[in-house]
Formats: sequence, C-alpha cells, structure tokens
Amino acid sequence: LFEKFDPNHPTMFINRALWNEMGEFVKIVKPKLLDYYHYHWQPRRRGEWHYFFLMVTRALGQENGIPVMRCVDAGRSPGQIRQTMYTSLAYGVQGFHFWPPWHIGHQKNDKGEPVLKDGKVVPTITPWGETIASVCADLRSMGPILLKSRSVGVYHVDPVLVGCQKVKDDSWFEPSGKHVVVGHFEDPEGHDYLLVVNGDAGTKREATLRFMPRATNLQRLDPKDGKWKALETTTEAGRTSVKLEIEPGTGRMLKVDVAEAPAKPAANSKESGSQWSSPLRLRVTDSSHARSFGRILAALPSSVSARSFFSPGSVTRS
Repeated sequence: LFEKFDPNHPTMFINRALWNEMGEFVKIVKPKLLDYYHYHWQPRRRGEWHYFFLMVTRALGQENGIPVMRCVDAGRSPGQIRQTMYTSLAYGVQGFHFWPPWHIGHQKNDKGEPVLKDGKVVPTITPWGETIASVCADLRSMGPILLKSRSVGVYHVDPVLVGCQKVKDDSWFEPSGKHVVVGHFEDPEGHDYLLVVNGDAGTKREATLRFMPRATNLQRLDPKDGKWKALETTTEAGRTSVKLEIEPGTGRMLKVDVAEAPAKPAANSKESGSQWSSPLRLRVTDSSHARSFGRILAALPSSVSARSFFSPGSVTRS
C-alpha cells in the first residue's frame, strides 16, 4: 500500500526482536528490507539471545533475498557499540541506524546556554558519536566488499555458544583464540573473505588462523587507506598461520585465494543432520517466556531446523 501511493520513498518497518514477529512479518508483508532491533547490552533484554537473533535474521534475509538492517543501541561504551556492529557484520547485516539518534550537540555555558562564536553555536560530538564515526570510517573500505558478497557461514571459537556453529573439520581455515567470531564471505567473482571479530567488548584478544595448503595469497585490508596488504605469516607442517591482535569488539578483514578442494569419496552412511555445535538448553521460568519461546519455534526460517537448536527435553518449565 505504501509503495503504491509513494513508490519513491521506501517505508521502513522496524521489528522488535524479542517479540519475534520477524518470520510472520517477512511472510505477510514481503518487505524489500528486514530491519530489527535487539539492545542486548541493556538489562532484561535477553543478551544471551544476541547471536540467536543474528542467526534468524541472516536466514530470513537469505531465504527471501533481502538485506538485513539493524538498529544499534548507541548509548553504550565504545567496545559495546563496536561489538554490536562488527558481530552483526560477520552475520551479514548490511546496514545500521542508531538509537538514540542524536550524536551532535553544541557547547554550553554554566547556565546551559549555547556558546556562540562569530554568532554561531560551537558544534560538539557525543562520545558514542565518535565511536560510530570511527566504525563508519572503517566501513568505507569494507562496505563495498560486504555489500556485493554472499554470507557463506559464521563460526565461533571459545566460547561456542549454544546454537552457534563451529568450523567444520575439513574447512580450509581453522580459527582459534578466545571470543573469536569469523564471518566467511564470497563475492560474485569467487574471491573469499574472512571478517575476524573479537566478540569481547572489554578486552583486546589474539586470534590465530591456520590455513590448509590450498589457501594462498593471504592479505589484510587496511581500513585507513582501503588497500590490501600482505600478512605476516608462519608455516609449520605445511600449514600457514596468521596471528591477529584485535581491539575490543573490533574486526579485521582478510582476503584469501582458495583452490578447489579434492573430491571426497562417497559416504556410506547418512550425516547426523544438525550443523550446529550443541542443542539449546534453557529453563523457562514463567508463562511469558514460554509464550516467547513458542513464537520463536514457530517463526524459525525453513532453512533452520528447530532440532538444530532444541533437543528433546531441552526446554523445561518450572
């Protein structure tokens, strides 16, 4: 209806993740964009579901061929803002907006009145505005790559939270470290990219990646000038390793040339099915949470099996 009467100004509807209406919204409205908010750093906002909602929105976006946008809680610490944005980027989120939206202010005197210079107010920027500006500066170089690329997978290392995915044993790369999240992307020309994120909002972490011999020409993107630069590597037992020091909540983008994997012999038995590392085991403590979980199960995208997240008896009621 909105598009019919005003096709030149797209209407954006934001979804509250905790209500979990996103599956029905996409099915009924058929939007050109899926936008949601989940302020996971705030109290009582189910912060432990941060990656769950990223997984759900990623699956919905891919199933319906639409981009995902996220509203970011801007009134947080620099590490928390960065963690929100970079982990979202690793899951394929392609756009952001912010609440509260006021990042610019002006100088005031002791009475709270504007300070004028040459008859004009003196502009200031909030602390969270400075953080957002810094991240957006990095995105000037990463953004064009991520916008044209397909999200192939997202992988977690120590901790591998419930429902999150580990790198498969036969993968061409193997990440290690603490609180490491790796988004794997592929562009239309077949180039592979890894966005390696420090999921810890408060501590600088080291991430190590070991590559199979078929992964070559490792490069890192310098966010300052947007140029690809060679990585310092070590080699042991025929495998190349890279160590990355990553600031709290921040990410590094790598580019890798990957040769085709050798053909595998046909398997004699069926795979177990679940691509996820462990079932979700939660204790539902009241009726509102039980209803919320019912909506989550009902609205899971068809590409995500509920059994991937929930094992028999894993959700109990007290």
